[in-house]
Amino acid sequence: MIDLYSWNTSNGRKVAIVLEELDLPYDFHPVNIGKGEQFDAEFENISPNNKIPAIVDTEGPDGEPVSIFESGAILIYLAEKTTSFLWPMDPRRRIQVLEWLMFQWAASGQCSARRCISRTTARVRSLTGSSAMVTRWTGSAASSISVWRIATTWSRTIPSQISPSIRGPLVGSG
Repeated sequence: MIDLYSWNTSNGRKVAIVLEELDLPYDFHPVNIGKGEQFDAEFENISPNNKIPAIVDTEGPDGEPVSIFESGAILIYLAEKTTSFLWPMDPRRRIQVLEWLMFQWAASGQCSARRCISRTTARVRSLTGSSAMVTRWTGSAASSISVWRIATTWSRTIPSQISPSIRGPLVGSG
């Protein structure tokens, strides 16, 4: 069983989306970053950088529990754990997937996150209520998963065969 510690942010949704895509059972534990719950000692034991998302896989490597923080590390771990279509076994195809994932995490994902934070900050001046950091903008999470799907598709086909409807989400929406 996987315990997911997260909140309703674009980065926080990425792991939940992949858990659903991979049909892995999980329990959700909300970490209200608007109330500073990411700084609680219990959560810091799971995520030493005090950021969401984080997971605890009670059936980790060698059957022993493992905690993992940082969305990129979590997504790669889950893809490897399930030997899914998201993580090609062929090293050359896996390199292509990694290239596109790193592009998203370093470039478009960061821009999407900054945009999300700017929109939220403009609407809510204080972080006192539970709704303060809840955003309806999902571009970053959707973009991450779309890039992942594109990368796996790309590694199975030539770029000209990827339809424009699949290529569209690469940049994100909003």
